[in-house]
This record gives sequence, structure tokens and C-alpha cells, in this order.
Amino acid sequence: MKTKSTWLLLGLLAFVIAEVTLLSAVGRAIGVLPLLLILVAEAAVGGVLLRLEGSKAWGSLRSAQQNPEKMGQALSDAALILVGALLLMLPGFLSDAVGILFLLPPTRGWARRGLTGVFKALTRRYRDQADLLAAQVDRSTVVPGDVIPPPRPDAPGRPDAPDRTIVRGEIED
Repeated sequence: MKTKSTWLLLGLLAFVIAEVTLLSAVGRAIGVLPLLLILVAEAAVGGVLLRLEGSKAWGSLRSAQQNPEKMGQALSDAALILVGALLLMLPGFLSDAVGILFLLPPTRGWARRGLTGVFKALTRRYRDQADLLAAQVDRSTVVPGDVIPPPRPDAPGRPDAPDRTIVRGEIED
């Protein structure tokens, strides 16, 4: 079974192959010089958008310091703008499309939600382990009581697997 990093590497390789194939097809259709002019113009537009949208993102980061609830969105918007502008500056049409998706405010929300879902899916196992560790370390989660030893393997009625469910909450008297 392949790991997630292998799949990510294969996906990146497929993206690069598709990017080069598209560039060569456009270069054959319109010529090398017009293709180079288009790529230079896209890089210039990426620089201008980085400057304009980047200054807006920086302003929203500064204002988000006053309101911590908006800090996550401001940080993700700033990161998406930076990555989008860099993708627009790279030669290639597919990277330009993704970069524009990250740069434009109407589509940035879609990109943020999509990337948040991907990030949550990729980090679910680690977040669960961190939650378990935090519950074990936090003294407020300790319930006074007696420790009952687990049943012996040969005892009748032994459950097949221990219940390792963690339930968050408070115990009320």
C-alpha cells in the first residue's frame, strides 16, 4: 500500500507532466515567441496582484490582531494570496489557473474551504493522537475512583477488545 507522501509525489509529477504538455501544445499552436510573451505578462500580472492583494491581506492581518476570531481566516487568506501570486509567476497555464483561484477574493473562499478539508483529512490521525495525549495529561480529566484490574484472558465474559472511546465533557455530581 502506498503512503500519502507517495500519492502526493505522484500527483505533483502528474501535474508537472500536464503543465509541460500544455505548454508545448500551446507553443506549437501559437509559436514560441508569443508563448514567452504570454508567460512574461502572466508573471507581471502575478507581481502586481501580489502587491495589491498582499497589502490588503497585510491590513486584514493587522486588524485581525484586534479580533482573534478572524485571525485564522486572515492568516489563511494571506497564505493563499502569497501562494497564488507565486503560482501565477511560475511558467505554466495550470499553475496560473490555480494561482488565480487563490488570488481572487470570490474564489479564495472556495479554495480556503477545500484546502482546509484536505488538511483536516491529512492530519486527522495526528489530531486524534494529540487529543488523546492532552486528555491523559490534563489533570482536570481525572475521575476519582477505584482501579479495577482487567479480566484475565481465560475469564468468562471477557470483551474481545477494550473500549478506547474518549468522550469530552464534564462530570456533574
